[in-house]
Amino acid sequence: MDEKQWVQSIVADIEKMLQQTNNNIRVVEGRRLPYANEIISYGENNTPHSETVDYETDIFL
Repeated sequence: MDEKQWVQSIVADIEKMLQQTNNNIRVVEGRRLPYANEIISYGENNTPHSETVDYETDIFL
C-alpha cells in the first residue's frame, strides 16, 4: 500500500469521527493549496503580475 492508498483508506473514517462534534467539517484528500505567491512585475497602474506555486496536501480538513 502506497501513501495515496493509505490516505484514501482513512479519509472517510476521519470525517465520520469529526462530524460527530461538527457536521460542517469535511475531509478531502489530495487538495492543492497555494504555497507561495510571488509578484514578478508591475504593469500599468501598478497592477501586479504574479505567479502562484501550489502543493498537494495529503489530508485537508
